[in-house]
Amino acid sequence: MHSVISTLCRRDFMKSGCAAFAVVAAGRAIGSDAPSNRVRMAVVGCHSQGRGFEVIKQALKVPGVDIACVCDVDERARDAAAALVVKLTGRNPVKEKDFRKVLEMDEIDAVVSGNGGCGLCT
Repeated sequence: MHSVISTLCRRDFMKSGCAAFAVVAAGRAIGSDAPSNRVRMAVVGCHSQGRGFEVIKQALKVPGVDIACVCDVDERARDAAAALVVKLTGRNPVKEKDFRKVLEMDEIDAVVSGNGGCGLCT
């Protein structure tokens, strides 16, 4: 099982994932600033000590991307992530504890996980 996947480090994965997301989001955002041309994104796992804050910062650099929801089981992490979004955009995102509720939200176009891959399914 020592293939290309095993040599891909997390940093490279995040860079390629963010780049792919940026291409898709930018393609959708080209043209007018109509609401239909915006990507409303939710970030799940948004603790400041993890990847979530970096995901938020990088996503907001992409034209046409709005962070519409932050989700974390830790209320402090939700509040801190929401404060970061307000600081960077002036908009208040929805704060949610349960990612399943985020997946049910019609107003969300994309969900990105800031969680690491280890131990999530245990």
